[in-house]
Amino acid sequence: IKERESRQLHIENLKKYLHFQTYLYQQRLNVYQQKQKNIEDRKNQLNQNLSQLIIQQEVIHLYHNNLNQSRAILHKLIQIISYRQKKIMNEIYHYIYPIDNNNQNEYYIANIKLPQADDKIYQSTLFREHDHEIAAAVGYCSHLILIISQLIQLPLRFPIDYYGTSVIKIYDYSLEMNEYPLYPTSNLSAFRYGFYLLNRNIGQIMCHCRIADRNTDIRNTLENLKELIEQYFTNSTNNNKQIQFYPSLQTMQSITNNDEDFICNKENSNVSSLSASPFSSTLSLIENNDDDDDDGDQNEDMELFPQLKTNQPRLAMQISHQY
Repeated sequence: IKERESRQLHIENLKKYLHFQTYLYQQRLNVYQQKQKNIEDRKNQLNQNLSQLIIQQEVIHLYHNNLNQSRAILHKLIQIISYRQKKIMNEIYHYIYPIDNNNQNEYYIANIKLPQADDKIYQSTLFREHDHEIAAAVGYCSHLILIISQLIQLPLRFPIDYYGTSVIKIYDYSLEMNEYPLYPTSNLSAFRYGFYLLNRNIGQIMCHCRIADRNTDIRNTLENLKELIEQYFTNSTNNNKQIQFYPSLQTMQSITNNDEDFICNKENSNVSSLSASPFSSTLSLIENNDDDDDDGDQNEDMELFPQLKTNQPRLAMQISHQY
């Protein structure tokens, strides 16, 4: 009887152990199946991401090719614009505002003599006898400086108020009295300081074009203008040199879309259209510019009488080069 009871007890213990092992196995099996399901889901997600990355890589490659084409077109446009602007400046220099000098090292602009800034004529009574001549010469210089600044897109440190009349003014916003005439008046000191600011503008343009150095005398108004135009615009050795524009602020736009399926469908549908659409208008513009270079009677787009924008004078001073 004791043996029978012991055997029965042992059998019950074995049944409990078997039940426990079965339960443990079932738990481990469930965990394993859950892991397998997670791995399969992760695998499907990675495959989907891989397909999207392949599509995006193709689109990026297409954008890269388009960027290279745009860069080549931009380079050609810059060459066309640079050539056209040099041609305009050459015509202005030879036919509108020619600058010459004689054996006495006296400089003339449009056959009107303009003494240097340190000449004694500005401090003597003879100054009143030549005030109209000096006013015309200074006005020609002011207009020529404005044209050059418009060509190279350089804001002048000392803005010039020019409307094609004899009443030309220049501004120095760092002083309380910021308006100075560029024509002879009863206040000779104001005119001389305005003339000095005009020479500073010439020096600023020369430094921007890398023509001037520390030995350049800014008092030589017409001499500096002549050197600037001949070396930077009309010199034969600089025909292949591009005009150095003032760096302008660039803006960028970021595009964000949340629907990934829409992006993929949009990219797949526009793959064939992206390679040609951005360049047709630009290529036609280049062809039109090439045709315009051969036609000497076309009207110029440059504004020969640029107006002064005095609403933000400090901004114009801050972004301009100092001399």
